[in-house]
Amino acid sequence: MKLRHLFATLSLAIVAGAGVAAGLSSGNAQKAKAYFDGGRYVYLKTDVGNWNQAAARFSVYYFDVSKNNKGWIDMALYDSSLSIYEAKLPANASNDWTIIFCRMNPHYGTNQWNTDQENDHVWNQTGDLSTDEGREYYKISPNGGYPGDTGEWLEPYYGSRNFTWYLETSTDGFQTSNRTEVPFAVSGRKGESYLSVSLTAGTEFKFVRSDDLVLDWDNRVEPENNPTMAHGGIVASTDSDGNFRAKSSSSYELFVKPNGTIWIQSDATEDAKTFASGFKSAIEGNCPYDYSSSQTTGKTASDLVNAWKNQSIAYNDLTEGAKEVLESATTSSAGSLADFARVYDYVYGHYAGVREAQNGGNFANRTVSIVANLSNPIAQLGAENSYTSIIAIIGAVSLVAIGGFFFIRRKRA
Repeated sequence: MKLRHLFATLSLAIVAGAGVAAGLSSGNAQKAKAYFDGGRYVYLKTDVGNWNQAAARFSVYYFDVSKNNKGWIDMALYDSSLSIYEAKLPANASNDWTIIFCRMNPHYGTNQWNTDQENDHVWNQTGDLSTDEGREYYKISPNGGYPGDTGEWLEPYYGSRNFTWYLETSTDGFQTSNRTEVPFAVSGRKGESYLSVSLTAGTEFKFVRSDDLVLDWDNRVEPENNPTMAHGGIVASTDSDGNFRAKSSSSYELFVKPNGTIWIQSDATEDAKTFASGFKSAIEGNCPYDYSSSQTTGKTASDLVNAWKNQSIAYNDLTEGAKEVLESATTSSAGSLADFARVYDYVYGHYAGVREAQNGGNFANRTVSIVANLSNPIAQLGAENSYTSIIAIIGAVSLVAIGGFFFIRRKRA
């Protein structure tokens, strides 16, 4: 069963997603419950009201129906960008336990309820909260008041450790038996699931959570300040199913963000090198003149212009990061980047046809010295070659004439 989740706009330090929240069906809620048995995580969002003030710390008090299992657990800051704290309940925790989220006085290092003698251990608290039906993610409301601060249970947290994310691809027929786990919370990326994977051009893919929730094209991130993400330059939507599709064969970095959006990026340098290699082959294969062998190739100026135009179109599909690499490439750069700089600058500097905007122009925005302004480069290159031959012939004839002149004078003498 496929569910589309779109979320209200969230402004983060590096991402922004858009959409409308939708709830899990009762069937998926039952599936979610299974992941909470045998030890589970609970999450508290504290970014409203006074809960984040005065360097407060946070704890969870838990108890079961019989009160045989009860105690305190310190909460740890889990996602600073969203002000989310987490705590792991005991291994024997079940869905009928009750918890209370508490805002604690940081002056005390241990947790306890207020007493007549010490009435400032707990600054704020929620009421008794049921953890039934897979509840795990609680948000404090801004209008809550001590001692029973109010809030609400939200959709299961996308950065939750209670779930596992998987990558399913068209290569594997979207079979769950062949899907790849997306490891969770790698170092330095709290609240994210992350996977680096090589995909061939045209491969379709989507993300599926362990409770069957699906994230696809509708959940992509389209940030204003990081164009290397999934804005359509790297991936595209293919059909009504909304799967992602890799535009080129490359190594992709895939992230599931805490707010339920997908962040996709590729290696800018590697993408630039791949483009540079294809560019060199396409342009040299359609160039009227082989400047390495000083021979004409049989290609026409029109062939070269069309190849240049096609490369400019392919260039527009690159990420901004890859474009920057190509723009700054020099003949001293590594590998295919040096070839790109040499071929691009030579062709753009010599052939007037490619410099016209409708044919691509200076699509890589490079600084190139214009050597010639010629509409028919093959004729000019042939002429340049002829000029060299004529000069050589004239020089040889002159030497023979001068030599003959001195020889005749010497004879007469």
